[in-house]
Amino acid sequence: MANDGDKDGRDMHSIQSPLSLFMGYYSGMGMFAVIFDMDGTLIDNMPVSWVVINRILKRDYGFSVPADEIKHYAGTPFASKVVKWKGKYNVDVNLETFFPEYVREELIEFKKNPKTIGGVIPFLKELKKHHVPMAVATSTTPTRARAMLEASNLLSYFSIIVTASDVTNQKPNPEIFLLAAKKLNIAPSKCVVIEDAVFGIQSGINAGMKTVALLNEYLPNAEAKKADLQINSFDDMSFEKLSKLMN
Repeated sequence: MANDGDKDGRDMHSIQSPLSLFMGYYSGMGMFAVIFDMDGTLIDNMPVSWVVINRILKRDYGFSVPADEIKHYAGTPFASKVVKWKGKYNVDVNLETFFPEYVREELIEFKKNPKTIGGVIPFLKELKKHHVPMAVATSTTPTRARAMLEASNLLSYFSIIVTASDVTNQKPNPEIFLLAAKKLNIAPSKCVVIEDAVFGIQSGINAGMKTVALLNEYLPNAEAKKADLQINSFDDMSFEKLSKLMN
């Protein structure tokens, strides 16, 4: 991680003020933006989410999704999950009643022990220090996105949050990332997408953006390798590493 360190005894000409860093950044020294997925990328909520999903499915519909099948649903919108459940279990899950109940119960459970992905807060602080524009692009609703980011103390880092409600086409279509870039006023080629799911990585690639794959148990190695960079956690990331990726 970049660190200004102790300025005592250093040549003052080598110390850049926040304004000079800002002007240098936007004058072409390495202008780029970072667009994050949310679930499983910023916040570590996947175990809690599936406990809640299966609890509701078992209670209201008499079935649950086995652990070895969960990876097939990673990164897919709930509407797609419902379609898959219909085909596999021949059960009509009412999305209009299921999803609000899921959001309510998930938030309750998540707030008991809110977790972020390892190293993400120091990384966000470093990007903020370097005035890197940041956005969230997530396949969920605006209400849930803000609630989960707030519960994990990440909301303040993002002025731009693009959700499924803002686009017609979902990941792997690039629309959500292209809209995020437009809202950031940054060209897609100057954006880095950080994702933990197959559809998300493909969406970033389809948008013409650099992609970083956050490795996890649900992401096949072959798909992760399609990204420009693979990391185990945000402890592996830094402003310097992203700058090298973009230049």
